[in-house]
Amino acid sequence: MTTPDPCGTPQATQPIGEGEAAMRACAEALKTDPTNRSVLSQLAHLLLQRQRPFEVAVICRRIAALAPADFDALRILGHALFMGRDGGGALAALRRAYAIAKSASVLSDLAVLLQLAGLSRQAAQAYEAIVGAGGGNADTWHNLAVAHYTAGMVEATVATLQALLARFPAYEPAYSLLASVLAGHLGQLEAAAAVIDRAFAQGLRTPSLRREHGCLARARALREGIAGPRAPAVIDREERVLLILGQSNAANHGDVPAAAGREVAIIRSGTRFPSIDPLIGSSGCGGSIWSRAADGLIATGWASRLVLLPAARGGTRVLDWVFSIEEILRPYVALAARIDCVLWQQGESDTTAGTSTDDYARAMIAIAEHLARRQIRAPILVAASSYNAGRRSSAVTTAQRALPRLHAAFRAGPELDDLASDCRYDDVHLNARGQDIAAERWVRAIAENGPLASRNGSH
Repeated sequence: MTTPDPCGTPQATQPIGEGEAAMRACAEALKTDPTNRSVLSQLAHLLLQRQRPFEVAVICRRIAALAPADFDALRILGHALFMGRDGGGALAALRRAYAIAKSASVLSDLAVLLQLAGLSRQAAQAYEAIVGAGGGNADTWHNLAVAHYTAGMVEATVATLQALLARFPAYEPAYSLLASVLAGHLGQLEAAAAVIDRAFAQGLRTPSLRREHGCLARARALREGIAGPRAPAVIDREERVLLILGQSNAANHGDVPAAAGREVAIIRSGTRFPSIDPLIGSSGCGGSIWSRAADGLIATGWASRLVLLPAARGGTRVLDWVFSIEEILRPYVALAARIDCVLWQQGESDTTAGTSTDDYARAMIAIAEHLARRQIRAPILVAASSYNAGRRSSAVTTAQRALPRLHAAFRAGPELDDLASDCRYDDVHLNARGQDIAAERWVRAIAENGPLASRNGSH
């Protein structure tokens, strides 16, 4: 089975080989006794290790015909079906296995599979059952936090990470995720800095933590001498409004924080803030491309004043958004009718996940239809973006580029897939050069493909 990493991206487990001799021995034994469940089960395990899911499924169904309540066969079948990209069948098999034997290991497998299927709330419930029964290691607690996070449950994410670190204070990934949520989603820079200091006190000084420490110091310095929240959070007729969705490179995971001019504001949960990185509402402790792009849009004359609604989340796949967008949009529902443009920059996690063109396009159309039901009918500009640690996905970018032809809600965003390692500080997230280039391209894309609303702000 696979387990999510700190940002929710699936990581594949490597198969463990035991030699062809064992498989030949199983085959010979079955010639003599074709109904030997023990041998059938052993052969299924061996085939699963070799990533031969269709043969595993055949054997497991033979076992099920002999013994419908065979817990182990159902569990193996679940793994095989998932490996063969039959997520629905895999979930059904694991649910049947768990109904037969309330095993923590099967529940853990089920939780991981639910999470990979984008059903983060259900995954969280499964993880909660594991830790509530006194089980679960640090990875289980962290997966629970990631499930809360991808479901859009910010407060639950913070509470779970704090509980994790109380039990496992040396678990480094939890510090980064907690700092990211506190600094980005909640705007609590001092609390985020305290989290990094706590990690340092544990002797954890990874490059990621050191970079976040530096970003937080720069972000706090940017805020010195700038007024705090500005009220009221009413959008006037001269302001244009941009809703920002996507993953880390659309959030605050860039290398260098920046501040936009006073003509640019952030609105979050009814409060108005200056546009200073990290932008409140998106994950991350560092810089965004949007403070830069906002100033550029004003310089072009596309807008005289701007409001940004940041809601991007690092590590999310497009499927995560299908099931969590209701929760993520909650702070912005009251502003739905005033949104001029939705900006979508995402795809790196789907490169890792191997998402197909059709699956990506279907998920994006489902997201567009949900936005419309929430009265957000502004055009959705989609960037072509899939580069992740030296890999690109033509399946993902083909879908992204095709969306304007497939559905009226979409328009072409910028081409960003050529921004390779020289534009990334860790070959994933944008460095200062990458941030500047991406911001410039977004300015051009919005000016060329964005809404043609009149200057008086009418909708």
